[in-house]
Amino acid sequence: MAHHRIYDPDMAAQAKGLRRTMTFAEVRLWKHGLRAKSMRGYAFHRQWPMFGYIADFYCNALRLVIEVDGPTHGTEEQVEHDRVRDAALAGQSIRVLRLSNDDIVHRLPETIDTITMVVEEIERSTH
Repeated sequence: MAHHRIYDPDMAAQAKGLRRTMTFAEVRLWKHGLRAKSMRGYAFHRQWPMFGYIADFYCNALRLVIEVDGPTHGTEEQVEHDRVRDAALAGQSIRVLRLSNDDIVHRLPETIDTITMVVEEIERSTH
């Protein structure tokens, strides 16, 4: 299957605004794990608009979304929203990896290891 760039230009301004207001955990993950092709040479994008959603991080080559979930993701309403969103992305053959703010802030090396394992699993399944 060809990997076409997935981008929703109608949400570009909103995504740009979110890049300016990234959480501490998102900035930490970006600087220490995903920026400048530091994750096994893959390019990740911050606050990437796609299919009516804005992904925290997206790698087109891997078709991988990484979501950083803070305390609001524990509410029943947000859990349902995340479930619907993840299913919509899965329907587009995009995998979603959810990470907690707490893990990124307090266990960054282990979190980077988790991402690396998922990336390696995707690599194995596509080669």
